[in-house]
Amino acid sequence: MEEITEAELYKYAESEETALKEFARRENREEAIINFLENVTEIRREQTFNSSGKWETVRYSFLVTYGGPNILLSTDGTIKVAWGSNNLNYIINDKEVLNFLNDVEDYLNQAFP
Repeated sequence: MEEITEAELYKYAESEETALKEFARRENREEAIINFLENVTEIRREQTFNSSGKWETVRYSFLVTYGGPNILLSTDGTIKVAWGSNNLNYIINDKEVLNFLNDVEDYLNQAFP
């Protein structure tokens, strides 16, 4: 198997950010969130036990694809792309996309308190 380059991994991350931007631009936010969630393979919820004695969600991560490449995007604005032994951590800076991810997190927190 031929090794994939960092530039190719970067293209996968950019493609995911573009897809997120399309969801973020939809007029009906709740429908956009539901459509986004229907397209993920797995949802992971990371929590911490805070000083008030309550569980608090730190972030959600979504497995978008696996098996080449593996793409995991998180509500903290990161996209992790892995293929074989090559990995890339991509930081989302687009405010529109970050707001959408924040809304997804809020939606899940309300659905699963």
